[in-house]
Parts: sequence; structure tokens; C-alpha cells
Amino acid sequence: MTTADEQPVAAARILADHGPLVVVKNGADGAVAVHDGTVVRSAAYSVQTVDATGAGDSFDGGFLAGWLGGADLAFSLALGCACGALSTRRAGWHRRTADAGRG
Repeated sequence: MTTADEQPVAAARILADHGPLVVVKNGADGAVAVHDGTVVRSAAYSVQTVDATGAGDSFDGGFLAGWLGGADLAFSLALGCACGALSTRRAGWHRRTADAGRG
């Protein structure tokens, strides 16, 4: 039996049998990724949440911007967590959370 803290890692390891990279988002508990057998965790960022609408999509955009831009897995995962957290500070969807390099 796994503890609640171990469940995302266990799920990611199972899914990693079917592909080279797996990312499991875990809301306020951050995220975990498995790439080529290596497990990386990122803590969630603490923000005053107003509405979580779009947080997962914002996480995905941040993670992919880092990963496809050549960043390492730890940075990409942290970037995803940051983008997801920042997107929750206002109600509903909004056009711009942040642009890397443009403040």
C-alpha cells in the first residue's frame, strides 16, 4: 500500500512503462515527472487562489515551454507549477498570466 505522498510517483512509474516522459499534476501538492527512470518532484507555489479554472492548461504551457525550449526536467516542472499557480490568482480565464522574458 502506498501513502498519499507516494501515489503520484507510483502512478507516474506505471505510466512510464508506456512512454519516455510522464508528468503527473497533483494540484496544491505540486507535480512529479518520470523521464528515463529518473523521478523529479516539484513543490507547488503558494498563492492566494481565487479560481483554479485553467490551472492545468497553464501548467501544461509552462512545462512545455521549458521542456521544448531545452530546459532540464526539474526547471520545466517548476515552471509548469509556477504558471499553474499564477493562473489561479484571478477568477476565470484571462489572456496573459506571464510572458517569459517580458515581465
